[in-house]
Amino acid sequence: MFISRPNAIVCIDANFQQKRNADLDRREDHKGAAGARDPPIFSANTIQLSVDFLKEWEARVNSIRSHKDSSTGKKRSRSNAGLDEGDDKVEDGLDVPNSALQQCGESFVAADENRAKASRTHFSDTGLMALLCRHDHVLYLANMWSAGEKQFYALALLDALMKGVPCHWSVGLLYDVACQLHRALIKWRYLDAYLPRLLFGTSVFHAYAHQWVCQLWYHPRKSGIWGLSDGEGCERLWAYLRKLIPGLRVTGVRRCV
Repeated sequence: MFISRPNAIVCIDANFQQKRNADLDRREDHKGAAGARDPPIFSANTIQLSVDFLKEWEARVNSIRSHKDSSTGKKRSRSNAGLDEGDDKVEDGLDVPNSALQQCGESFVAADENRAKASRTHFSDTGLMALLCRHDHVLYLANMWSAGEKQFYALALLDALMKGVPCHWSVGLLYDVACQLHRALIKWRYLDAYLPRLLFGTSVFHAYAHQWVCQLWYHPRKSGIWGLSDGEGCERLWAYLRKLIPGLRVTGVRRCV
């Protein structure tokens, strides 16, 4: 399926400054337990993805990866440590060779799910991941509880978005490590039903840190389909919300259910 221009352009990014301190209940009969004094959110109009929905995506990703690892004898270990056979091979559905994608992945902290960005010992909520339209309006938010930037948060945001747009729409996604997300969608087949309607580009600020061959395909200024969209709407959002950082560290919690 050939897509000439997306019907909508969005961007995704994570912020590990919007953390919440570990909340221990101080009531006499609940000391040491996680605080649960604030009522849960039941509003159907909230833009925050529910914990249950995120947990479903976490379980789905873990199940798919573990199943494929066991069926292939865990041959991924060598490719994770360095380049393996087929380094210059271009996988079906991609336009960038494995060697370039591997080097891009090693260049970005966001691409390393195991890189700890926040302490799980001191923080119950470690950050936020947001999905914004090209006009910098927030469409969905995902509350993060992991120490690293796990891929399932971005997948859940994309899933929620694609369920809400017309089925004939194509969507352009700008992300710091869009090449890695695109590769994962093809490799692990997470969102097969939506993949033909998705286009990927790197956010402008991070694009120049990618390999040159990667830039040729993913840099938004090297393609006419993105217009002046730069993919940095989330950065502007985080700058606007920075005043909330001190207060949210000690606030109570109201979980989406």
